[in-house]
Amino acid sequence: QLRRQPGCQSCELWPLAVDHWQMQSHWISQSELDAHLSGPEAQQWLGHLGCGSLALGLEFESLSAD
Repeated sequence: QLRRQPGCQSCELWPLAVDHWQMQSHWISQSELDAHLSGPEAQQWLGHLGCGSLALGLEFESLSAD
């Protein structure tokens, strides 16, 4: 579903260990990513993270192409 979001250029998910996953996504711009993260689906998903039902932690890293 993430790949179908406006501004998402790519998204990959792969296991690092039995219970540790990494997701990497690339967005056209920071504003596209911000719009996605403030949307209802992302907020619901992030809410699950906050109560520990999906993950113990989440890191965001923003890299510029420049």
